[in-house]
Amino acid sequence: MQKKYKIFLLEDDHKVAELIKETLPEYEILVESSNDKFLKEMQEAAADLLLIDFDLKLKDGLLTYKEIVQKNPHAKAIMFSSSNSIPLAVAATKLGALDFLRKPLSAQVLRDSVASALSVEEELALDLSQFADVEWLNGMSAGLKNLLGQIKAHAASVSDIVICGERGVPIHKAAEIVHKLSRSSEKRFAEINLSSFNIPASEAHFFITLKELISAKTEAPGIVYLSGIESISESFRHSLLQFIGSKKSAVRIIIGAHDMETITGFPALMVPPLASRREDVLLIALAYIRRFNPTIKYISPHALEFFMYYDFPGNYTELKDMIIAAGASFPGAEVLNLKNLPIDIKLFENVLANKVFSKEKYDLVSAREEYERLLLTIVLEKLNFDLSLTARFLEMPKTQVSERLSILGLPE
Repeated sequence: MQKKYKIFLLEDDHKVAELIKETLPEYEILVESSNDKFLKEMQEAAADLLLIDFDLKLKDGLLTYKEIVQKNPHAKAIMFSSSNSIPLAVAATKLGALDFLRKPLSAQVLRDSVASALSVEEELALDLSQFADVEWLNGMSAGLKNLLGQIKAHAASVSDIVICGERGVPIHKAAEIVHKLSRSSEKRFAEINLSSFNIPASEAHFFITLKELISAKTEAPGIVYLSGIESISESFRHSLLQFIGSKKSAVRIIIGAHDMETITGFPALMVPPLASRREDVLLIALAYIRRFNPTIKYISPHALEFFMYYDFPGNYTELKDMIIAAGASFPGAEVLNLKNLPIDIKLFENVLANKVFSKEKYDLVSAREEYERLLLTIVLEKLNFDLSLTARFLEMPKTQVSERLSILGLPE
């Protein structure tokens, strides 16, 4: 059975709304005349496509679309207006609109535009086999599905965007994927590191370089990726964002940023931190193991517990570095144990705190025992279960360590 697509229509002219419904009888169309109610419907139900009229009485459709993009950057939309304003069409396209139609609407043009917009996702199926260094895109969480949806939508768009993520999040790789899936994938991907121009005298040189790059008549890049925006001054950043917002070139610009608050006015692709995809951590770790330590066949229960409770403040890069370090320390090992991982007391305390707070009830005595049990487990594994070395490390008598191991049910 063919899927019946759901379309949300923002239209306060009853005659136009009825005409659109008659033109598109094969689709399920929900009509809303209020901007606020339309935004609410967007949050409560999923739509395959948005149709937005610019010529609304109370608030123009472009302002509503800006709000939609901020909340749901991968929403697919078509806008239309009685105005023949080219700047208006460009503004809508820059925000991510897939098409901008002129009223009165031609039935055939509308049908073709809707069919094309709904086919975008199928045409841009995310085949990760063509990419390297994408282990971080393994998993099945809702956060990953949302990320893949954002990548597909931004790849289908032609607007300039910001890709934002914490330290250790592969922003650069996300930009490369957007480029490879975009309509300009046959053109080159150019990168400029803004930190190289973080000197007042270099700003003019940067803008000359950027203008020449995006206005080249031959061999112009499809996308220019700007990294290191946090390293430049506020005035430089303000001038840069103004330049991007007013440029006439069709060359697309992607800004990589760690702090979204410093950049406004652009659609954003948010790459989630690893801690928010906790259910994907094990699958990502296994993907890194297959790549960097293929001799490892098993992960010990204690190592699994560490992966599930650790926050990974260094995100995907930290997890990858841990797996690489484990292979370098114990080459040829078939089991990944805690002793293989570069764990210190700070990391151990983070794991313990998360484990304790994950319990609905955890009294003080139980929490202390859990702390001791996990600490002794890590130290014993690190020291190859040498009781004398363990006692020396903990600055405790050997007999006392042995007694604690017995009480806690740990093997000596």
